[in-house]
Amino acid sequence: MLGAVALLAVFGWQQYRLARRGGSPLFRGELFADRGFAVGSVLTVVFFGLFAASLLTVSVAAQSGLGFSALRTGLVLVPFAVGGAFGALTSPILMARWGSRALTVGLLLFTLAVAMMAATITPSAAGVDLGQLSGPVLIAGAGMGWFAAPLPAVMMAGVAERVTGSATGTVPTLQQLGTSLGVAAIGVLFFDRVARAADAGTTQAKSTLVERLTDSGVPAEQQARIVGGFGDCVETALTSATPKLAEHSCSAGDATIASAIDAATRVATGHTYLAAYSTVLWVVSGVAFALTALTLALPKMRSS
Repeated sequence: MLGAVALLAVFGWQQYRLARRGGSPLFRGELFADRGFAVGSVLTVVFFGLFAASLLTVSVAAQSGLGFSALRTGLVLVPFAVGGAFGALTSPILMARWGSRALTVGLLLFTLAVAMMAATITPSAAGVDLGQLSGPVLIAGAGMGWFAAPLPAVMMAGVAERVTGSATGTVPTLQQLGTSLGVAAIGVLFFDRVARAADAGTTQAKSTLVERLTDSGVPAEQQARIVGGFGDCVETALTSATPKLAEHSCSAGDATIASAIDAATRVATGHTYLAAYSTVLWVVSGVAFALTALTLALPKMRSS
């Protein structure tokens, strides 16, 4: 990481010197003298970081936490894609009417929708109601479309013609930079939260296991041994460097006991990963709200 920062600094200095000598640098610092481009750059880096991190964490939470297949996880995000397409296609209408304030409206809508998603998720349920989530997911996609689609045009509006080529190349670079930083930062937060939530998830899973074993007529003395071993297995797995717990990882005993343990395992992973994902959603919503305020610093341009 330190090496990357040093390399970036060297690259910036080399590009600065090249520009001073009248050359054609790939990156021009003078671009950031334009308020629209400077503010838009911050919005681009941070928002694309949030967006990429959200996709990562929802995929991990759905597959590792809830046991969804890759196909089912993709279907969960279909409303977001539909909303995003609608937002992108209709953003010119909003830009013509409200100018850059359309970005404010879009990002505010995204913020509120993500907060609704976070409020809808209950970790102790160890599962989610996809029908209940589809509305906020759709709205979040529309808000993203209204914000992200016109953002590059707003950034480029005040850039001098002689540096347009450099600006055009800088925008996707900023997007990629934001994606990398967001995945790294939010990824650390997510997996740290997984480890912290493992205790609560294990406790709930052990209660579920006791209920299942009791219903199956397993003697109390045998229950204590089974539950103790199960708890150690689950907590060790969820607090490891690679927190993944397959359904049969902690199974033991005959088919009845194994079935009870598998059910409890689903509770443990569902609770733990949903708690972590809920935290990520609240963080994304909070940062997006701050970005919403920042959009007010963009020039009040309108598309023709």
